[in-house]
Amino acid sequence: MLLREGVAITVRVGEESGTPWDMTAASPVLTARFRGLADVARVATVGSRHDLLRRVSVAAMHSLDGASVSLSIWDPEQRTFRCVLNDGQLSPGEVPEPIDEIYPIEDFPKLFPLVREQSGFICSIDQCDQTDPYVEYLGQLEKGSCLAAPIPLDGRVWGELFITRRVDQQAFVAHDIDFAIALAAQVGAAIATSEKLGEAEALAHIDALTGLANRRAIDEWFEVAMTDHREYGTDVGLVACDVNGLKQINDKHGHDAGDRVLRELADLLTVECAARLPHAMVARLGGDEFAVVAAGVSADELVALAEEVTAKAWRRLPHGIACGLACTGDAIGSIDTAGRLFRLADAAQYRAKRTQSQRPVVAGRVLPIEAASALAGSVSDAGDRRLRRGSADSDAVQLLDAALRALEQAADKPIGERLGLVADLVSHHVDAVGWWLSKVPPGSTHVETLEFAIYRALPGLTPQELSTELGMRFEISEFPSTQRALEGGGFSVRADDSGADAGELAILDDLAALAVVGAGGIDPTGVRWLVEVYTDELSGPERVLWTLLRVLVTVALNPPLRL
Repeated sequence: MLLREGVAITVRVGEESGTPWDMTAASPVLTARFRGLADVARVATVGSRHDLLRRVSVAAMHSLDGASVSLSIWDPEQRTFRCVLNDGQLSPGEVPEPIDEIYPIEDFPKLFPLVREQSGFICSIDQCDQTDPYVEYLGQLEKGSCLAAPIPLDGRVWGELFITRRVDQQAFVAHDIDFAIALAAQVGAAIATSEKLGEAEALAHIDALTGLANRRAIDEWFEVAMTDHREYGTDVGLVACDVNGLKQINDKHGHDAGDRVLRELADLLTVECAARLPHAMVARLGGDEFAVVAAGVSADELVALAEEVTAKAWRRLPHGIACGLACTGDAIGSIDTAGRLFRLADAAQYRAKRTQSQRPVVAGRVLPIEAASALAGSVSDAGDRRLRRGSADSDAVQLLDAALRALEQAADKPIGERLGLVADLVSHHVDAVGWWLSKVPPGSTHVETLEFAIYRALPGLTPQELSTELGMRFEISEFPSTQRALEGGGFSVRADDSGADAGELAILDDLAALAVVGAGGIDPTGVRWLVEVYTDELSGPERVLWTLLRVLVTVALNPPLRL
């Protein structure tokens, strides 16, 4: 007697096809069958449930020298077995993944003891009562015999393992049932393991407080979405929401009250997305931060969702929310990574938070009236942990420290990507209009625009004009400040500076910008690079910006060696 997953397995030494067994002769058979059990266990490894079920079913079929295998799930309410897969030598009427192959238990009496007593059975077209429905069924399948065993799970019957042999094969005999039950128990154990792994995987992607997806789920979603964006041009959008005043709520009313506010926003986002963008993903990124991500939708659809969510949140939550969004479909520059999209949406959300805007701020679009004001003074939410102050010199130290750590983490990234990271962080710090990244190949006399990012609408450039920015080339000699920066310097030009380069002033006029701060240098391969950050009257002060930019550009151009 062997025990496996709570199922008793009796290995009989008796008769097979009417011939007494000889233990010596039977030994190879027993060895092969124990090897078959091991094979089923071996293939029951981590993978999708669909693949796992097929692997263990096929392994069980081979272990019993079967011609075909079917796996069905028991529905106790409907009292039916629903076949979910067929494999092996299938008859003309069978399909590998049936969708409507259902067997009522009343039509097949042999199934009653299988369900009630968890016992198996065999049937042969030559040895069974010709009125047995399984004889007719075998004829339809063009098979000679069949064997069925219950698949146990948590002490109940989960399904049925059904294996056939061809007419020219030896028919199944009684002692095959015990081995089939052992195999079915292995299948049940594999299913149990798969379900537990599935539950653990699901929990790893779910925020415990709200039941929404978490940051890990969002990151994995973006891996696929951004690949599709790069390869097929599929638009990707991100709505970033932040609960206003959560710290005050927690301090005054307790964390239970704060948790209720978080769950209320989670419910609001879920309901609105279900009604407007059912394929979008809603997530809690942590703390008071939430996000909605969607692929294949227009920027206008995403903006409409954000408008509705923001309006309702300001009516329902104590202090409303701050909402910012960015979509690759808008004229905001090339977006090749999720990090760039996050930073654009985060910058828009930050402006909404600082101005207490009751409407969302959209990267690359005209600001709401309440958000179109100068951001002088201190930040209202002193507990806000994001990197983007710019209202005091001490915040420049914070920017420098965080940016240097970010560059250390990005040491293996291409130079252009590292410089884009610097441009994003610095622009975020002062709430800039946007930034441009350009380069000059060795021996060239022309600067070429590689990337740019726009955080809000530029009156001086239409979306059509912005679309032509990438690849633009201009003669270095026409821009003396740029030429000096490309050699490792920096510059800061304001629109009211009469002594500035005429070319730089003309660009500021075109962009309706107040100032531009630039820094550049040469990388180890001899390529010259230039980062330019543009600000306006709504941006924070740029008095220390050019020094910070020079330092960070130099670090980005010379990443540390990895030993």
